[in-house]
This record gives sequence, C-alpha cells and structure tokens, in this order.
Amino acid sequence: MELTRVISGLLFPPVCPFCDKAVKIEEEGKLCKKCVGRIRPFSGPACLKCGKMLSDDEKAYCGNCRKNSFHFRRGYITFLYEDEVRDMIVKFKYRHRKDMALYFARESIEKFDRVLKNGAYDAVVPIPIHKKRMIKRGYNQAAEFGKEIAAFLGIPCLSSLLKRRKQTAAQKELGAAGRLINLMDAFETDESELDRTLNAGIKKLLLVDDIFTTGSTLECAGIKLIECGFDRPDCLCISGTRGTC
Repeated sequence: MELTRVISGLLFPPVCPFCDKAVKIEEEGKLCKKCVGRIRPFSGPACLKCGKMLSDDEKAYCGNCRKNSFHFRRGYITFLYEDEVRDMIVKFKYRHRKDMALYFARESIEKFDRVLKNGAYDAVVPIPIHKKRMIKRGYNQAAEFGKEIAAFLGIPCLSSLLKRRKQTAAQKELGAAGRLINLMDAFETDESELDRTLNAGIKKLLLVDDIFTTGSTLECAGIKLIECGFDRPDCLCISGTRGTC
C-alpha cells in the first residue's frame, strides 16, 4: 500500500462506501463484511458499442447505437445507474466523498480485467468540469475515478488535457438532442499538455466519466481528441442507464 494512502488513512480513517461505517486501512475501497453482496456490477448482456445493459440477449446493440454512430470505439459500464448506485454516485459527486473513487475503480478493473489490463491504452483522460463548478465542488469526480483507474493500469492520468471552455447547463435537465447542442464546442485542449502528450507518443486513450446516459458528453469529448490527432478512444463509466430496445 502506498505510504501516502497509509498516512491519509490514519488522518482520515476509511469507511465502507455503502454504509459509511469505519473499516481497516487495508480494507479501504472495499465494502465492509456486512455490505458485501448488497451491491454488485451488473451482469448479463451488454451493448457491444456503448456497454449499456440489454434486456434482450438476442440483440448485440442497444436501440440508440443501432440508430446512431458514436466516434468512440467501445464503451464499458460497471454499474446500473439505479437505486443504491444512484445514491452512491450522489455522495461521490456532491458530498465530498472522493474516497469512493477507489471502490468504483477497483470494481471496474475487476469487471473488465481482460480488456483493461492488456496494455490497450497509453493514458486515461477524465471528462472535465468547468472551473466554476470545480471551485464550487472542490474536485472533479471523474478525475478522482480516473486517477485510481490509471494507478491500477500503471499508465498516466491526463487530468488537464481536456478542459471545459464554457459552463454548460446540467445535462440531466436535457433530452438527447438538447445534450448534444448543449455540449457543442464545450471542450478544448490545453495546448502545452497536448504537445507534451503527443510528443510522448501517447495515442490510445481511455475516456472516463461517472454516468453514461445518452453518451453525448463522451461523444463530444471523443471528437475533440480525434481532431487533435489521437486514436478513437474507448470509454469507461462507473454507471449507466439501461439500453433502449
């Protein structure tokens, strides 16, 4: 265990991500014994494009992916954005529970061990939030998740590569078409970070975010990265809504 994590655990004792009861330092990022089994990554058929859960195992793609063509190559989703997971995401995102990033990352790595650990990516890129939201919230939940994923994979997390050039309306208040319009030209790159990244030969990126709904955010971010010279990225999200039929 990293020394910094041990020190942090002594100053801020870790708690169970589900029930918030204290756990041992070596159990940080894991459910306590009473909560094991109360929440699990979804299993069963998933869309071969976006990764959303399918209700029909005879279909390879969800309705959205059959109608639309995303620029990212493949999406991976760990949990269904329902019930307990929704409550956990709210805590992680709005209630200063950055510690939950380790739990979500560990579960994601275990679920997608075969595809994530085969050296397929050069770096992790979190979806950014606008600086005003950053000041208000104090952190970017996607970046916290991305740092833990990158640590598991042994690759860099490029938290400053992508930036939000404008503060967009809350995506949850918009429909699919509105989300795309809302995000038009929302992303830009840090030019010095971009130059360093490309000069280092980094091309294969894993975009990470907390929730996959319509995919508009990942789509617009992916387009921007492709325009800058990167390969088509893959996407990993902590949670996602169910795929349409």
